[in-house]
Amino acid sequence: MRNFAWMVLLAARALADTATPDETKRADEARRVYAAVILTELREGGVVIVDVAKPVVARGPAELGKRLGMDKSTVADYARQKEQPIAHKGILLLRPLNWINPQAVDEIFKGERWKEFARRFGESTLVTFSPVGFNAARDEALVAVDFSGGELSGYGEWIRLVKRGGIWRIEKREERWIA
Repeated sequence: MRNFAWMVLLAARALADTATPDETKRADEARRVYAAVILTELREGGVVIVDVAKPVVARGPAELGKRLGMDKSTVADYARQKEQPIAHKGILLLRPLNWINPQAVDEIFKGERWKEFARRFGESTLVTFSPVGFNAARDEALVAVDFSGGELSGYGEWIRLVKRGGIWRIEKREERWIA
C-alpha cells in the first residue's frame, strides 16, 4: 500500500510538471512582468511577495481597457485568468525577495497582524499580484498589484505594461484603492 501511495504521488507530480510550450512561454513572460513591477515600484527596502496570483475582478473591464489605452484582447485574456502559483524561481533581481504562501499570510495576520509581520520581515512591503493578462503578441500586459506596508499604509493599482526591445516597462497605472 505504501509503494502505491508513492507511485500515485510521483505520477501526480509528473503530471503537474508537464506544461505545454505555450504555457511555459506565458509563465516566463509573467515572471518578467512581475520583475518589471518590482523593479519600478519598489526601489528600496525589503519585499515579501505572496507566491499565488489571485484574480482581481475589474468593474467595467471595457472601460478599464479604454482608460489604460489597452487592446481589448489583453483585458479579455486578463478576465479569463484563474488563481495560479507564481513560478518565482526565474525572478532574479539584485535584491532580496521573500516569498510567502497565502496560508502563512493568514497565519501572520490572525494575531498581532502587522506587529507579527514586522517581527518576521522588518519594514518590508507585502506585495500581492493578480495573474497577468496578455494580448496575442504578448507585448502588452495587464496586472493588478497590491502593496501593503502597515495598518493604514498601502495601495492597489491596475498596471498596463508594454514590451519594447524585449523589456517590459510600465506604460500607465490606475489606482484601485489606497489606505
